[in-house]
Amino acid sequence: MSFHWQIRISDIEISNLFLLQLKNELCKRLKDCVRSAVWDEVCDTVLLSGGLDSTIIAAIRKPEYSITIGFGSEATDLKYADVAALKFVRKKITRILSTQEVLRLIDR
Repeated sequence: MSFHWQIRISDIEISNLFLLQLKNELCKRLKDCVRSAVWDEVCDTVLLSGGLDSTIIAAIRKPEYSITIGFGSEATDLKYADVAALKFVRKKITRILSTQEVLRLIDR
């Protein structure tokens, strides 16, 4: 991979190699933090919202199952949860709740 640019910050030139090394180090530290936070738990399921946090956990843990719950037929995050599930999970469970179902559950 080659880059054809540099960024100047306060007259200090940051080379492409430095930025690549920084990116790699940040990714490694993020993985280490997530592993230390969630790896102690024995679990083969992840609640997958399609957001960044649950997708990162699914990518690192590679669980057997994912559970995704959408609210209403316009649940926009479902497509992102599906993409993450197809890539990182063996079996996915998806449930779409209507507004009435959600209100009934809240009343309980």
